Amino acid sequence: MFAICGQTEIFGPGAGSHESGLRGKGFWPACPTAVRATGLAEEYKTMVLNYLALGLMIFGALVCFYLIIAIHDIPYEIAKKRNHPHQDAIHVAGWVSLLTLHVIWPFLWIWATIYQPERGYGFSSDSGYLRAELSARLAAMETRLAALEGGRGSAPPAVEAQLLDEPPPAHG
Repeated sequence: MFAICGQTEIFGPGAGSHESGLRGKGFWPACPTAVRATGLAEEYKTMVLNYLALGLMIFGALVCFYLIIAIHDIPYEIAKKRNHPHQDAIHVAGWVSLLTLHVIWPFLWIWATIYQPERGYGFSSDSGYLRAELSARLAAMETRLAALEGGRGSAPPAVEAQLLDEPPPAHG
């Protein structure tokens, strides 16, 4: 606390107390060169800390920007991995989700993950068995319908038109 600067004491009980905000406390250095040196050191520390804080903020902003860009592409990567038939649409919708602040992003995630290459959109992989069963039921119904029509002659014209996907005959 003692230094030589044209005086024996820089900090003393009454040294420069008229310039300080702490009047009468004696904490202001009496030597102007010591004030300048101390002020420059503090200024330098403040400047370094300001630039360090600015650098950290820029780094944080860049990391956040990168993460937003990387996150928006996750549904597309899932779709590509699963060989999704709509992977291009999911990719474009991912870029559009950036404009909507990722509001549609969860729906893209669901759209990409719901497709399974071996099953499609979640139906059973036993589709061959189901087709055979449905074909057998359809054949049985056709046989039954033929038996019913054989007893009456034929179906009414409106029913025949429905079966053939034609407009019903006009009544006139």
